[in-house]
Amino acid sequence: MMKYETPLPPGEIFVCPKSESELIDLEMQKKYWSGVGMLLYLVKYSRPDIANGVRELSKTMDGAMLGHYKNLL
Repeated sequence: MMKYETPLPPGEIFVCPKSESELIDLEMQKKYWSGVGMLLYLVKYSRPDIANGVRELSKTMDGAMLGHYKNLL
């Protein structure tokens, strides 16, 4: 039996960046948008157990930091 990890450790909360210098570049941001979109699809159709983690990831869709991107992977 395989053990799957959710996209966010339990109890972790994301915060928005305080300055634009903390944001990831546009290419990584596009990958972040795509990844969150794929996870939202999974939440809707097959993986409701990851809904809380995906909700936290989607809070920073307008400006993700490197930590947000790493948690997505």
